[in-house]
Formats: sequence, C-alpha cells, structure tokens
Amino acid sequence: MAQFKKPEKALLLMAVMHSSKASLDRAMAELIKKFGPVSTQSKEFDFTKFTQYYNPEMGKKQIKKYVVFEKLIDRSKLADIRLFTQKLEEKLSKNKKRTVNIDPGYITKEAVILGTLKERAHKIYLGKGVFADLQALFGKNELRTFDYTFADLKENAEFFMHVRKDFLLKR
Repeated sequence: MAQFKKPEKALLLMAVMHSSKASLDRAMAELIKKFGPVSTQSKEFDFTKFTQYYNPEMGKKQIKKYVVFEKLIDRSKLADIRLFTQKLEEKLSKNKKRTVNIDPGYITKEAVILGTLKERAHKIYLGKGVFADLQALFGKNELRTFDYTFADLKENAEFFMHVRKDFLLKR
C-alpha cells in the first residue's frame, strides 16, 4: 500500500495593493500580528501601469508590493488565509470600497501559487469559495510564466527568483 507523503511547507506570500499609506500600515500590522515577521518584500510599484481595473473602487493610484513572511505555512491552509485577507480588506474598507487588496499565496521550490476568489479554467478549487491560481513555475535559472500570469508578477521575476534561492538555502 502506498504511503501518503505530506507536502513540504511553503513560504507565505502576500500581494498587497493599497490606495493610501495609512491603509497599508494598518493592513501590514494586522498581517504581521496574524502571520509573524516579514522575511523580505519587493520594492513598491505603481500598479496602475498594468491595469485601471481597480480605479473605480480604489481611486486612480494604487501601489503594490509583494511581501514574504518568515514562518512557513501548511499549504492546505491557503483557503483559510484567503478568507482572513478578505475579512481584513472589508475591515479596512471605506464607504464599502476597499483601500487595500491582499492576495495571499505561497512559494515552493517549484512554483508561485496565489489564492483567489475568482474562478477560471486554469484554477483549482480548494473549498470555501477559494481557488489555487498557479502563476509561475521555477526553472533552473528562470521564472516560467503563462499567458494568464499577472503582468506585475512577471515584471518582478527577479524578486521571486531571489526569494526561491533563499528558501532553498534555508531548507
């Protein structure tokens, strides 16, 4: 009889977009309280150069960054983490409009996965209304992306390669 092997733990990733520094500070304080210290983060960037999709809700200027936490997570917790970030987004909303958008995910030695509430053909249902969204695979010296990979994630390929390298060294 085959033995079930539990998957290795993964680095917790948060894609955090905000329309005000105060909202970002409050969101980060809550995330750190829940998930522990931040290990590393990308540089902030202007998200509106990729899309204006969030403008009606968040205004004409959104700033985004990727945040990685020190503590490893059990990958099976992604749905619960996504539901937590949804509640946090709602808590920090003003006039029923979000001031932060927080998409959690994880990084393994093989891939970058995001948790999402939006169903699409390439996403796998995890339960509780949450889907796993495979955004990229790690090659030996490259981040392999797909047609549907978010443009801002593609642009931050060097950051993700650096995070993976550190992750592999610390294992």
